[in-house]
Amino acid sequence: MILTGLVLVTLILLLMLGDLDPAEAFALAKKYFEDIPSHALPPPADVSEPPQTEERRVTKSYSNSPLPAIVIGFKTPAAFTPDAYPLDLASDILSSGESSLLYRKLVYEDQVAIQASGAGNFTEDPNLFFAIAVMNQGHTAQEGEKEIDGVLDQMKTKAVSAKELEKAKNQEIAGFILSRETDQSKADALGRYAVIGKNPNLMNTDLGNYLRVTAADIQRVAQQYFTAARSTVMVVETPKPPVPGSGAANNDLEKQP
Repeated sequence: MILTGLVLVTLILLLMLGDLDPAEAFALAKKYFEDIPSHALPPPADVSEPPQTEERRVTKSYSNSPLPAIVIGFKTPAAFTPDAYPLDLASDILSSGESSLLYRKLVYEDQVAIQASGAGNFTEDPNLFFAIAVMNQGHTAQEGEKEIDGVLDQMKTKAVSAKELEKAKNQEIAGFILSRETDQSKADALGRYAVIGKNPNLMNTDLGNYLRVTAADIQRVAQQYFTAARSTVMVVETPKPPVPGSGAANNDLEKQP
């Protein structure tokens, strides 16, 4: 097979850190990489979506799903944008650990779900905050959706407590410390700030963006982003049992010895 018109462009991001001499490091980089021919970078792909103006909804059923579930995704902005910081802390308060608002309400207090969680995905482009509940026996996905909406409405109408905000900030502090423990983790963080954040100096200043967030900031972004117009809802239903006399039931009988 002959391929024509194919241009392969390789982008090399070289990160060097540790106990090294800068002059020696640059000399080694020049020695091993200078002979690689350079190419003009292709234009970035346009992955933007048209603005979402109304709720999107889908219902699914899977043969291996013994319990109903609900998944709600809300459009959120890209990483390192101003609203990403209060939204990230809101994500921690809502869904980080068994003391989080979603888990405490749905699993501990009301016992309508066996699992409730969420996650904010903050990437180079706008992404989603997911809220997920796997329902307990005898409870429906619609109940889970109502419960999740109730927790989110609480965050919109009432500022999070000082204790909840402090806990979320402490989680971010711990994450920053753990991400600096090894040379590899330092390089990963530096590469993310340089490529995604477009500013390697964020390595030293980004934590401050979290620590400056107030309870009012979290309430504001909850009101702005956790809305039906920005949501996509997936209802997962358990498969319905076959009707006696139907093809599925007859097939099961035919398989019996």
